[in-house]
Amino acid sequence: MVIDQWPTGPLLPVLLGRICNPGPSIVFDQVLGGKILEGIRLETSTREVLDTRVLDVTGEIDVYTAPQFKEAVNQLINAGQIHIVINMENVTYMDSSGFGTLLSATKRLRPEGGSVNLVACNTAIDRMLRITRLNTVFGAFQTVEEAITEMRNAKKTE
Repeated sequence: MVIDQWPTGPLLPVLLGRICNPGPSIVFDQVLGGKILEGIRLETSTREVLDTRVLDVTGEIDVYTAPQFKEAVNQLINAGQIHIVINMENVTYMDSSGFGTLLSATKRLRPEGGSVNLVACNTAIDRMLRITRLNTVFGAFQTVEEAITEMRNAKKTE
């Protein structure tokens, strides 16, 4: 068996006897918070919370999945949303490709008074935000509701 690339991320992939091949790399099943993510590299979806569209992200954001992540973020911006809330609760890993996507979104939104707000980042991502001082560029919150409340308060003071 040839493996083009071993899975990356802070969680050790758990080999459960099934190997999925979604493209150039082989992805092992991963366990996250008691849930098995079978062969998932990245999933995105949106939902409405308190009249705000929230982007929910699951999996790893890396050089292979960053285009999908960027597309999901751009769809929110193109729909006219200037304050973006991204739920990172189920993101197991994010490399510089993901941070680049967030910076690009911020660059587009700031001239319009907008912002990028991250929710429930794991310890490794939170640490990277602090080390790079990107925590001063993006909002970082524990809950989606907290992020939305802060965004609404910011709009009132403008």
